[in-house]
Formats: sequence, structure tokens, C-alpha cells
Amino acid sequence: MGMEESSGNDHPLQKLRLRNLLLWMLLTLPVLILCLIFVNAQLPERYEDAIGFILFALWSYLIPLIWMLQNTKRAGLSLQTWLGEVPPNHAWLPTLAIVLPLIAFSIGSFWILFYPLSFAIPDYVVEKLSTPQIEFVTSDRSPFPGLHNALLIVITVVLAPLVEELFFRGLLLPRLGLRWNTPKALVVSACIFGALHISILGLTMVGFVFGIAYLRSRTLWIPIVLHITNNAVAMFGTLIFFLTVGTQKETFTLETFQSSLWIGVLCLIFSVPWLVVFLHQNWAWVRAPLPDLQPPKRPE
Repeated sequence: MGMEESSGNDHPLQKLRLRNLLLWMLLTLPVLILCLIFVNAQLPERYEDAIGFILFALWSYLIPLIWMLQNTKRAGLSLQTWLGEVPPNHAWLPTLAIVLPLIAFSIGSFWILFYPLSFAIPDYVVEKLSTPQIEFVTSDRSPFPGLHNALLIVITVVLAPLVEELFFRGLLLPRLGLRWNTPKALVVSACIFGALHISILGLTMVGFVFGIAYLRSRTLWIPIVLHITNNAVAMFGTLIFFLTVGTQKETFTLETFQSSLWIGVLCLIFSVPWLVVFLHQNWAWVRAPLPDLQPPKRPE
């Protein structure tokens, strides 16, 4: 399969118009709103947040996934070519090890960023602390807690990594790279990825590292597996916290956050040297050419 440099209009992703994805999201938004109104009308108020979260998550990921699959096919790009080949005999353990400093850096950078904010704008920080992105529920929050929690796991560990890697590393990074250059595209796509998460600095680093992994391996399977592993570890930690302590809203106060700055500092002490070494060893890939994603030519 051809995976050399490509530029200009010969790249299949050049045919996709990202503004059309935004149009899809806007056109399907009324359907989501109607579903939420129906849920609010039919179920007790205590169920609204949990069910609304699942419906919003499904809409957020399924609509972009359908759009991307449909439009890449129209552009003549098969899913197999887009994803790339699974590297044979790949050393997965050293590859997946980078997830540990990435998670630690996300935690540490969140603490360092929000610690001063907790004194300047405490209400905002309290709101963020009391609104976890991943939260298991019991029967007092959902009529079907088992189904809800199972869907939460599938969305977080499978659907979100797949869709986000297809979009950010598989679509946005190449499109920006064709317009500008690979280093600038890598930085901008990582910043956009980070801006959509609560730990902005940490997830920007995640996006940057996953982008390097894509450019180095020439396949989306590597960042997808890295993303799945990252989310699975976060989900496991959330599950243990839920089973042993309770909900984040009940236990994590502003005072607890401010008195636990040492956790963030230790996370940064652990993660920063590891990430610096990784970036130093892989910096040459920042300027690597984009995969051309051209299907193999049939022999004449």
C-alpha cells in the first residue's frame, strides 16, 4: 500500500469539506433536542442528567462517524486504506508505555492550571470538579443503571477513541498539513483536540504524541490503540473510585482540591522527564510527510 508523501489535490482527503460535517451536526441537532424533551417529559427529573449525557454522547460520536465513513467512501478512500495496516510484529508494550506519563501529565497539568483558578474564580472550579466527564450511576440516577454503565464503557473505551482518532489524526491533521505544513498541522490539531477536554494542557500533549505516533507508524491503528488504552485506564480508575468512595460530586470539594496540590506536582515530576525523552527521540517525525492514502494500483 502506498504510504509516501502526497500533496495538493491528489490526496483523497482533500475532497472532503469539513464545513459539511458542521452542517450535518446542525441538521441533526433538532433530533437530539426532541429526544431530550421526550425523555424529560416521560421520566422523573432525577434521570434527566444521566440519560441526557448518553444521548448527547451518542449523537456527538455517531453523526461524525457516519459522515466520515460516507464521505471518505465517496472520495474513493476505503476504510482499510484510511486506517492503514496493523504493523506486523509490532512491539506493543513499549508503545503503550507512553500512556502512563500522558495520564500523569494530564492529571498534573490540570492541578497546576486549576489551582490558581480555584482562588481567583472558585465557583467555576467547583463546577468543573462537580461535573465529571465520566460517571457511573446507580438506580437513583437511571432506570437502567446496568445498561447505562455498559453504554458508558463502550462509548468511552471504544467509540470515542475510534471516532476521535479518525477525525483528529486521520482527517484534521492531514487536511491542515496539506494546507500548511506537517509541524503546524500537528500543533493546531493537537490544540483543538485539547481544547475539547477539561484538562486542556494534558490532552493537547496527548494529541501531539498521538499525532507523532501516526506520522511515525503511517497507520491509525497505533493512535487508536493508544487512545483505547488511555481511556480504559481512566475508566478503570473511575470504576474503582465509584465502587470504593462514591461519586465525585459527593467527595471532591474545593478544599480537598486545594490541599492536594502535591498530587499534581508528583504527577508532573514523574511524567515530564519521560515525555521530554520521548519527544527528543521522535522529534524528527514531526516533519515527516503525510501518508498519501492512495489505494494500491492494479497491475496492467
